[in-house]
Amino acid sequence: MAFDATLLILTGGVSRRMGFPKHILEIEGRTTVEYLVSALGPLFIETLVVGKAIPRKIIGAQFLRDVHQIRSPLAGIHSGLRASQADLCFVVGCDMPYVRPRLVQTVLQQADAVDIAVPMAGGHYEPLCAAYRRTALKAIEEAIRERRLKITELYDRVQTHIVREAELRAIDPELVSFTNLNTPRDVSRLDARFPSEPCHANRGGSPWGATSYGACVGREHREACPPAASNRARM
Repeated sequence: MAFDATLLILTGGVSRRMGFPKHILEIEGRTTVEYLVSALGPLFIETLVVGKAIPRKIIGAQFLRDVHQIRSPLAGIHSGLRASQADLCFVVGCDMPYVRPRLVQTVLQQADAVDIAVPMAGGHYEPLCAAYRRTALKAIEEAIRERRLKITELYDRVQTHIVREAELRAIDPELVSFTNLNTPRDVSRLDARFPSEPCHANRGGSPWGATSYGACVGREHREACPPAASNRARM
């Protein structure tokens, strides 16, 4: 059953650290955006993809151009909240392909009667894996106008509920959901860290199929990744 909420996928712009826009990173022939739409979209009444450009039409999602001339996810959140059918949006970055559907459900369930529900793990907020309500728009607009563009500064200006780490680990013990791809090295780290972690975009259609992320990333991107052995990357 779908929540009365909108899935908001932020693509951002050109990633200098990755070397190319992260939304074109492919998993078994599908972009990370298509990957997230397939895995998380059924939980919502609509899916909006917000960014500067999307290279191809995505089935099951609408593209919303981000017209703000600022380098901050607040711009995409603002655009998405204004355009969404629902009062509540779940915001996720296109570079977080491992977000677990059950974790999304938990965050949404804790977003009643608050402006924002945001996970916290390891003492850090996860602002691009969080729920934002339209009642936060005024504070977001003020932050953009004042060029206070760090998302976490917004949390003191609205009613914010923190989803605690213990609750998150009960669903996702290793907090794989918060794995973030910022650089080619991060992709290489995932190859080492999750050699058997299933991929959302397996050909059978299940969000948790039998193919590893490392095997899914486009060959040209894998070849650009230097070898690395490290724990998962974080925002």
